[in-house]
Amino acid sequence: MKTFRILFSLFIFFIFLNCVRAEEDKKLNTSQVVLVVASEPISFVKKGDTSSAEYFSVHHTKVFGYDGHDQLPGVDNYHKEINFSRSELGHNAGYNFFIDWDGTLTQTRKIGEKTCAQLHHNWTNKNDSDTITVCLAGDFNLQLPNEKQKLTLIELIKAIKKDYPKVKIILAKELSGDRNCPGDKFTRDYLEKQILKGI
Repeated sequence: MKTFRILFSLFIFFIFLNCVRAEEDKKLNTSQVVLVVASEPISFVKKGDTSSAEYFSVHHTKVFGYDGHDQLPGVDNYHKEINFSRSELGHNAGYNFFIDWDGTLTQTRKIGEKTCAQLHHNWTNKNDSDTITVCLAGDFNLQLPNEKQKLTLIELIKAIKKDYPKVKIILAKELSGDRNCPGDKFTRDYLEKQILKGI
């Protein structure tokens, strides 16, 4: 009987623990997650007046990408460790959008919300920024985006261009001369020929 009580108590404890974890997951997953499907348009959330958006900047995680490894949780944790603020969408990742290795698109910050990606080169000290940022999982010094990521990036840029027709698509290193993001292989030529030609 005593063994049964112990097992039953453990069972109840694990149910409680899973409920707490599920509640935490709900808090973290308040951002928009969009799997890019041709029939579904990409939508996104803005904060305040974002009409000053001038650039759409591409970044990479600089962590080698491979199947079955989602990088967004790691980016969230890293940016939390360096004390970057939690976004209104529940993430610490310092970009407006994140494209994981499987092509999943997540809006991690509202357009117009402060992002760590801009702080080093063009933050305007206002409540908005002139740059919308996307980060792709992968180390583009060693590899290039896979086909799913390319498709997602193309569809995201199309959606951004509808709302911001004058926005310039750039690489992070083009805004910051001392940086190499998004890597040696992700060049302006690659952007023009592999991504922008599909738009």
